[in-house]
Parts: sequence; structure tokens; C-alpha cells
Amino acid sequence: MFDYLYYRFYLLGKLVGNQDEPKSKAMYLFLVFQIINLFSLAMLAAKFGFIISGDIPLTIVAAFGIFIIILNYFIFYRRHDSIAVKYITESKKQRERGFVILATYILVTAIAVFLVLPSKK
Repeated sequence: MFDYLYYRFYLLGKLVGNQDEPKSKAMYLFLVFQIINLFSLAMLAAKFGFIISGDIPLTIVAAFGIFIIILNYFIFYRRHDSIAVKYITESKKQRERGFVILATYILVTAIAVFLVLPSKK
């Protein structure tokens, strides 16, 4: 599933802006959404008391972020060609389904952010 999301971000990267390095755009876009989702999960866990805010040292957070970046590089960027070959022969119906999957992922991410943001009382 993550390969497919990466591929959809790659197609989006080809459509947006100039055509320079769409696979880099895809990796960065996917990375941003992963970080937003991880942040949302952490904030949700803090709201329910599983994590006490401020308990995690900044060095651990930074190390985890660097780990995610390196992991994305090896999982998606270096395997880009094999991922693209896997999905390039999509039918029109599969492409439409892929658009819905990507739109849903982006929408759920946006909703999650708004759910975990502190409310003004």
C-alpha cells in the first residue's frame, strides 16, 4: 500500500511544477505526510494519556526523524524504478481508484491534524 501511495505522489509530482526530479518530489511529499501523520498519532496518544507531553527528549525525536528520512530513501527512492514498473500498466479504472485512495489519504491526514490540534476554550 505504501508503494502505491508513493507511486501516486510520483504521478502528482510529474503534474505539478516543472518536470525536474518528480521522484524526489514524491519522496518529499510522502515524507511530509508521514511526518504529519506520526505527529497526529503522537498528539492523539498524548490526549489520551499514553504519552505525557514533553517527556520525549528532542534528540530522540530528531533521531527518529532522521531514521524515517533514511528509511524512505531506501524503501522508495532507491526502489523507484521497480515501484513505477509495478504500477505503470494501470487501467483507467485502477487510475481512478488510485486517485480516490490518494485523495482519501490526504483528506484523512488533514482531518487528523484538525482533530488533534488544541481547541481554544
